[in-house]
Amino acid sequence: MRKLGIIALALFMQTAFAQVNRFVYQVTMKPDASNKSDIKTENAYLDISPEKSVFYSENRIKRDSILQKAFQGGGGRGSINRDQMEGLRSIINYSIEKDKKTRKLSLKTESEEMHICMKKTDRSTGKFLLKQ
Repeated sequence: MRKLGIIALALFMQTAFAQVNRFVYQVTMKPDASNKSDIKTENAYLDISPEKSVFYSENRIKRDSILQKAFQGGGGRGSINRDQMEGLRSIINYSIEKDKKTRKLSLKTESEEMHICMKKTDRSTGKFLLKQ
């Protein structure tokens, strides 16, 4: 009976701690191909759960949190610190979400959302063919 309890506890702990993994990436890019000296760097997150994976900008999430807090406090736009918001301007203006069950990729920008279906092309290499 004691062994069964230990196994149950181990399985519970495994499921409790294996919910979401977050990886932090430092993204460096040149937004303007003609200006090679203009290099921007920002942190981005990749959250992986059993159901989906999401890639998004750290600054964008911080800006959204500040705006949400200001509007919940009843202050509206007048209570937002513009200098603080300017410092959190993001160079990554999109998020990418992958639903693992349907194998659908979603590219979300502020103005639109695009869905991409993934179809595996080669089992040996694992390369994917993307189609809209």
